[in-house]
Amino acid sequence: MKVKKYRDLFITIMSNLQKKSFNPDNIDKKIDSIQEYMKNEADIQFKTTGWIDELERESNTIKQINKKVYHQVSDDLTDIFNLEEKYKFVLNNAKGVTAKIVNQVIVENEVYKNEYFKNVEFKVSLQANPGYKIDSVIINGQKVDCEENIGIFVISDKYLKDNKIEVSIISKKDKDTQLIISEISAKDYNDWIKFTNIGEEEINLKDYYISNDKDNLKRYNLPNINLKSGEKFIIDGKSNKFNVGDYICNFTFSKYKTIYLSKEDKVVDKVYIPRMQANESYGRVNNSSIWNFFENDNNKRRD
Repeated sequence: MKVKKYRDLFITIMSNLQKKSFNPDNIDKKIDSIQEYMKNEADIQFKTTGWIDELERESNTIKQINKKVYHQVSDDLTDIFNLEEKYKFVLNNAKGVTAKIVNQVIVENEVYKNEYFKNVEFKVSLQANPGYKIDSVIINGQKVDCEENIGIFVISDKYLKDNKIEVSIISKKDKDTQLIISEISAKDYNDWIKFTNIGEEEINLKDYYISNDKDNLKRYNLPNINLKSGEKFIIDGKSNKFNVGDYICNFTFSKYKTIYLSKEDKVVDKVYIPRMQANESYGRVNNSSIWNFFENDNNKRRD
């Protein structure tokens, strides 16, 4: 069982890489971009000695080698693992949902297309973004059970129809979710946290608390101010030497700590703070469930 599990996992990862990272068209675009940059940056003396012609010849050689390797990898996978033919796979992602197939992230509203080998199973995991719930999953017209916020289902040959598997994710708005943690900085001298009202109605922040202790959720009460739909609000940490505002938290936002946002003694959002560089903050990508590092000046915040 384990042998089959890891076999399928490896083949799925390779299929995903061939779709994007190893795809000849994508690599050709990257080579063309590098080639154009080198042309523009080259000194005049190089441009007059046939250097550009040589650059184009070498670039075309690399492209041809890449295409050959790409097809060789596919052939090797087929031979080594005794794989059968491929089928077409389509995932129609919904608004407010992030999907993932092992190493392949599929953002909201994306239509993801790939080809996978038959007799190779893989998991699709779904994460509802703040403000949304997963309503249902439809595979070739068949409804599959899935939880509202986090769902995992397995794609296998049993769903095949006319050599194709098409998945449609259906989402719905979660009206209970309004305030979220959207970004944080945890540098000792410049710590701050940003909140965003993703709801449709105006809210008052005094109903919310933040804490770095799950056993004491009410360490700091957010101020008595109204936040309209879509608006953001920043509170400085205790150690922030740049703070000049009225809203300063009574504790420091430190790496390797979890910050909890609660309302009525219930955690409504949280973020684990990773280590970050001096010019970085850590935040949600477009208020989704995907977190990333963002570059910003030491004493400035992103809008």
